[in-house]
Amino acid sequence: MVVMALVIIRCSEEKIEPAQLDEDPSTHMQSVYPSSVFAIEVTTIEGGRVEEDGTPQLTEFYLIGEGAKVSVNWGDGTIEKITLGESRNYMGHQYSRFKNYTIQITGEISRIKTFGMFYQHIVVRNVYLSGLVNLVELRMGLNNQGPSVINFSHNSNIELINIIDDNLTDVIIPSSNKLTGVALSGSTGLSTSVVDRIISRVYTSVQSSPRAGGFSLNASWYEESDEMVGPPSSYSITKLKKLRDVYGWSFTPNPE
Repeated sequence: MVVMALVIIRCSEEKIEPAQLDEDPSTHMQSVYPSSVFAIEVTTIEGGRVEEDGTPQLTEFYLIGEGAKVSVNWGDGTIEKITLGESRNYMGHQYSRFKNYTIQITGEISRIKTFGMFYQHIVVRNVYLSGLVNLVELRMGLNNQGPSVINFSHNSNIELINIIDDNLTDVIIPSSNKLTGVALSGSTGLSTSVVDRIISRVYTSVQSSPRAGGFSLNASWYEESDEMVGPPSSYSITKLKKLRDVYGWSFTPNPE
């Protein structure tokens, strides 16, 4: 009886790492678009930054994908064809109405390496990235509102993710990845379980393929603080410290 009591006490004192979220929860876009399409669902909105004639602000984003021949369908009957270069190719379109639009990029989208969209006075409802199998870098934020979920589960070559959006509730990165930079400062809608999953997948990947990198998890995007988005659990803080001390990763804020 004494031995059993000791076992029960010892078990009750053990800390069990929280269960991870489901592997890759799907988004509705996976059932709407084929992998041959890179889609951006947007809503043009009134108020704030609009053109002088009262039409929506110019909608812009940029792509990098040297030599990739793509077609951009802006969703209002306008289609543009472009060959991407090795530097940022900015694309802009003037919508005439305030409504929902779907921008669809087709062609050699597997050659797209970088996608960026910042400071847009629009609602970005969703982005569908499955066809961007060689995507290396995504920078997105400080738009009027961004998507609640960004799914990178098909982007195993991703190296840098930089997202600033308090509407963001989930970032799904693949278990196999090449990440060396994760910047989610200001994305205060992320829960502890989501941040734990992100850290776990980066940590496991770095263990398999050692490399240096950096995390930016400031709760504020415009000033440094000791508060992290999530915040990460104690188990994830331990992984962050190992990434720092063993693999040379840097952190903002730095886990103590």
